[in-house]
Amino acid sequence: MNILNINNVTKNYKGSPILNSVNLTIKKGDITWIQVENAISKTLISIFSNQESVTSGEIINESSKTIYIYSEDKYYEKLSVNCFINFCDEVNIGASFNKEKLFNLFFLSDVRYERISKLNLGQIRRVQLLASFIRHGDLFLIQNPLLDLTVNQVKMYLNCLEILSSYDISVIIFLPTIEMLEEFKCDKLLLLNEQRKFIEIKQIQNKNEITKILSKKNGVTYFINPSDINFIEVINSICYIYLDESTYETTYSISELEQKLEHFGFFRSHRSYLINFQKVIEMRSYTKNSSTLVLSDKNNSQVPLSKNKMSVLKEQFNWI
Repeated sequence: MNILNINNVTKNYKGSPILNSVNLTIKKGDITWIQVENAISKTLISIFSNQESVTSGEIINESSKTIYIYSEDKYYEKLSVNCFINFCDEVNIGASFNKEKLFNLFFLSDVRYERISKLNLGQIRRVQLLASFIRHGDLFLIQNPLLDLTVNQVKMYLNCLEILSSYDISVIIFLPTIEMLEEFKCDKLLLLNEQRKFIEIKQIQNKNEITKILSKKNGVTYFINPSDINFIEVINSICYIYLDESTYETTYSISELEQKLEHFGFFRSHRSYLINFQKVIEMRSYTKNSSTLVLSDKNNSQVPLSKNKMSVLKEQFNWI
């Protein structure tokens, strides 16, 4: 049974599409991961839960209760985990739970009587899931839950998601990068690409496939995560990779980088520029042939958009 149907949905913001004729079906018990930047993930949560209207298309949310978990959510830190879960249980009417079993299932038995303020980040994220489970939701929308978790904490979190799935709870997780998931088996991984459509990401099985960009300087080799890149610029035939805090040279050509980064949401905006389109927040047009894309990075970098690439964007996004 489907719990969420997204039918040909377009959502525009300040004249630019966040979603472009998107179709997506979520069944009961599905666990779906969507790679998208945090700024857009909040909007998607509002759209998927019918809190925010769409420009066109239809969203059918059949859940009895939709639960939202944001990365910045705070809880009653002075309470113990046990008191907090008891409080959540008391304020939510529904079937009672065997709490002893639940604390075991969510790997929280050893910290059950600890204050929430004393927990590590992995434990706090599992408390979030347990508290949400007790609220009797059947569709969870979660923003960036793996941020700053260790590999072992990620494993426990994924096990908790499987528990939710076994109760026919559907979970959609929005996160800015799926790199942490590469060594785990995940059923459905989606990317919101530069055309603002969802495409399925095939998990990397070929160990020789490059998922990081290499840069060498003074005998040191740097491995750069694609999601950390804001844009790449060619100057005098050399490619420079711009991150928030640093800039790196690379021996790759911009055409090679374009091919390697295609499935990470990068777009060739100009013959000398390759941008992480997930970080584009504005387009400014100065003349008929002169436009600039503004990024959401630390410096709000501005990258040129050529006339030809403007035509590509218009075609991809169905702009008039």
